[in-house]
Amino acid sequence: MRRFVLALALVGAVCAFSAPAEAQTGSRIVTTQLDSAVVMMRGQAFTLTEPYRYGGLDSGGEERLGVELKAGNTYMIMGTCDQDCDDLDLFLISASGETVDSDVETDDVPMVTTTVARDATYFLRVKMHSCSIAPCGYGIGIFAKRN
Repeated sequence: MRRFVLALALVGAVCAFSAPAEAQTGSRIVTTQLDSAVVMMRGQAFTLTEPYRYGGLDSGGEERLGVELKAGNTYMIMGTCDQDCDDLDLFLISASGETVDSDVETDDVPMVTTTVARDATYFLRVKMHSCSIAPCGYGIGIFAKRN
């Protein structure tokens, strides 16, 4: 439920402050969405831990990104995608291969969360479930809150 509320807040912020899609490039749309997420996440005491990560995938395509997470933090990892994307999914996977969290909702603003007990490398699997004009651009923001 909390994820749903955060997603609604992000979508609302993006709609309220973004220029029309036709006036922006795909990468600019993704950056604008992530910038809105930074503002929203600050209100939840989360901070951005590293520069945004960007990529592009065809419909059905996926890639895996390494993510260094530090002990004592709760992380929220958020994805966004461009105007040609309808559904982006995220899977947070531990070093042992266990899926820690996933967001496979039919939406273009997926979020996964975890609280980390010890420093570790996790993997973020990004899947472009639906893309009308390939490749679709996506961006990832990694946010942390100290416990």
